[in-house]
Amino acid sequence: MTQPAMTPFSMSGSRGGRRVRRPPRPPSRRRHWAWVGITTVFLVIVGGGTLLALGYTLRPVHLVLLSACGAVALAVLLVSLGPAQLAVTSGAREDPWHVRHAVPYSVPGRDLRVVRDAQAISEELSGRRPSPDLHDRLRSLAEDRVRRAYPIGLADPGARELLGDRAHRLLTGPPRRLSPADLTHVIDRIEDL
Repeated sequence: MTQPAMTPFSMSGSRGGRRVRRPPRPPSRRRHWAWVGITTVFLVIVGGGTLLALGYTLRPVHLVLLSACGAVALAVLLVSLGPAQLAVTSGAREDPWHVRHAVPYSVPGRDLRVVRDAQAISEELSGRRPSPDLHDRLRSLAEDRVRRAYPIGLADPGARELLGDRAHRLLTGPPRRLSPADLTHVIDRIEDL
């Protein structure tokens, strides 16, 4: 007699002394309807007992139909909940509410410099010490805008006239903590170029 071929997911036999685990089976329709039937029987027993205890006269056909409707409604509700449904099988379950993206994410085509600039601005406004990243980014942005509009750099006296004395002093001086008013003024002056 020949041995049946071993598949990677077979439970019988061993490979190198180790048992190979089967992948989990998806819930079948038979199992689903079995749970509906069990729930119907449970509702008939509990509902019938409750109604008898309250003094109602029962017709078994009506009680079974009412319980079956309740069980089917419960099954439809559980199926419609998707990944948050109650697990019928044992084993490790994945939390359906787990956040899978802990890293800030940007949509395709979005400039990541905008995200970095926003982070630098928020660090500047919430931090206790100045952020050299924001100062360097504002300085390079202003220099780029000045060079595009006029062929001069920030060190040129013409740049002081274009940006204004206050914005030029903030951009060319050493990095310091910018107040929201200073930050708004510098950004407005750069946008006006």
